[in-house]
Amino acid sequence: MELEHLSKDCNVAKSYIPESIENSNIRHTLATVGYIYKSCGDLETSIPYFHEALRYAPVDKGYIVSSQLVSVLYILGRTEEIEAFIGEKINIVNMHGMILWIYASIELENGNTEKAKELFERGRDYGTRGKWVFYNLRNKEAAEKLTKALEPLGSLD
Repeated sequence: MELEHLSKDCNVAKSYIPESIENSNIRHTLATVGYIYKSCGDLETSIPYFHEALRYAPVDKGYIVSSQLVSVLYILGRTEEIEAFIGEKINIVNMHGMILWIYASIELENGNTEKAKELFERGRDYGTRGKWVFYNLRNKEAAEKLTKALEPLGSLD
């Protein structure tokens, strides 16, 4: 709330973290802390919070926490960790569209063009659009890299 709607100041948002965790070390709090660190550019710091949130509640409805974790790993260039984390889950029918697109870029990089195209189209069919790449990644360079990687697969709109 603080980061998105009130002061929009990372230092202020981060100042609430210790008390938030002390009062409620639950999935939602951990995911929010991970999001704050991610949004403020503290990517490495965000990763354990996303992992811990998933440990507390392994059923990640909508893959919201998973998509945040995958986006951080993508920004950091840790595609092998993405592959290990997602693995066969990529074939789940309702997989988050941005995860599908990031995974498509990895498949394309690995030379698996057909699988990349399939994942890209699934993501687009689920409503994922190019205009959301930056919003999801919150990193200009990574957003440009992903957009450029996906362009050969089809329209991002």
